[in-house]
Amino acid sequence: MRPRSAVAVWAVLVACSQAQAQTNDHFFRSWRWTEEPSSPRAAGLGGAMTGVGDDGAAALHNPAGLASVTKSEVAGGLMARGGGTNARGDTLVARTSVGFALAAVRLRQRWVLAGYVAETLASRIKLDAVPLADGFTDAGSLEGVATELGAAAAWQLSSRLQLGGRLAVSRLALDGEYSREPAAGPTNLRVTTSGSASRPTGAIGAVLLPAPWLRLAASVSEGVTWRVTRRATSPVQGVVLDDGSAYEVRQPRVFSVGATLQASRKLLFSAQLDRVAYHEIQSALIIGQGAHARGDYALSDAWEPRLGVELSLPRRAASVQLRAGVHWRAAGSLRYTGADRGEASAFSGSSRQVLGSVGGSLVTARWLRFDLSGRFGGDRGELLFGTAVRF
Repeated sequence: MRPRSAVAVWAVLVACSQAQAQTNDHFFRSWRWTEEPSSPRAAGLGGAMTGVGDDGAAALHNPAGLASVTKSEVAGGLMARGGGTNARGDTLVARTSVGFALAAVRLRQRWVLAGYVAETLASRIKLDAVPLADGFTDAGSLEGVATELGAAAAWQLSSRLQLGGRLAVSRLALDGEYSREPAAGPTNLRVTTSGSASRPTGAIGAVLLPAPWLRLAASVSEGVTWRVTRRATSPVQGVVLDDGSAYEVRQPRVFSVGATLQASRKLLFSAQLDRVAYHEIQSALIIGQGAHARGDYALSDAWEPRLGVELSLPRRAASVQLRAGVHWRAAGSLRYTGADRGEASAFSGSSRQVLGSVGGSLVTARWLRFDLSGRFGGDRGELLFGTAVRF
């Protein structure tokens, strides 16, 4: 299809539809949602925290686990995301920020309450300016930061059953722009997106303790949808194609099951299986450019296993904990399966990745803990540092 015809078809599609979800604009070609552990201990265990509950960070993963926290706790941490290049060739920009901060308080014998703030996503993508199969080159970037502020509560229903839930407000700040550049001549298409929106979200969880050495758990995280705006122009025709329509960006819901085995006083094994509803992104995709059908873009639900192991080495003055984990992360990016060669080279999708992690903690005899973890593999590495005070 010729560029002018494609622009005309695009304009008709926008006029006849209402924005509902993420678009196929090319700054989304490498965009992916993934569950990123914000606390160092969770990261060191590969994110396998659904069944782990002796830590205030349970508020971020499975709120029911808070019921096992024996002391009140204040904790916080920093996260340094390294730079990298993904399989599509786009650049991921490094970022250092506060990963999380929380306070958990034990009330009476059966109740624990917690409040927290966490940066659940931070991604800045610079498009690789390489000509696509249709002869155009995409130039631009997309940056998104999601921050969650919430409260969680857990109830020790009996000696073998714990229930919990959390309510939160999640804020997304999104800013992006890109242009479709021909080999020569004026720009064919220029698109910008921006906005900051806050939306409610939540999660529920349960923990079953059939034996002192075994914990079985499950949790459901609702996910969240934010509304942002889009503007598009065609410099080659000198027209405004979209003067500021609204569309939605979706973080999919996640269902998790987990188990923790306390093999001895020193050795703990943790396993987790996540079901991520990636179809929520694809099923309401908005065609922002080109005459393409929503069904030509593939992104299916996926299972994501996680495994972790933790070794505790008690000492008189302080104890040392060593841990390691692995996360099999599913492909979370849109893949175009239609006949348009240019779109196929832009939305080439992603593949399943194996992410490893290592970490450790120094725990004083009374009240202080220092945590450090690193994650590697995938598109880039991460380093997390945290500290916690218990009283």
